[in-house]
Amino acid sequence: MPALLTSNFEVLRRSLSDPATATEFLHLVARKSKSKSKGKKISAGAIAGIVVAIIIIIIIVAIVLFLYKRQQKKKRLAGY
Repeated sequence: MPALLTSNFEVLRRSLSDPATATEFLHLVARKSKSKSKGKKISAGAIAGIVVAIIIIIIIVAIVLFLYKRQQKKKRLAGY
């Protein structure tokens, strides 16, 4: 296995010693790295929508808990 890695590094070193090949290699690497991150971005509108939805869910849960506690208090005062 180490011989395989050594030979691959040697091929890479020889390829990159030529300026034209090195430039083409760098363009390919740059193109691949740009295409990977392109599809993973979330738009600002989507982030805002998620934040608004979370806030609404928190408000709904707070209201439900408040009403539940109030109902329990009324039952306790009525003697149930």
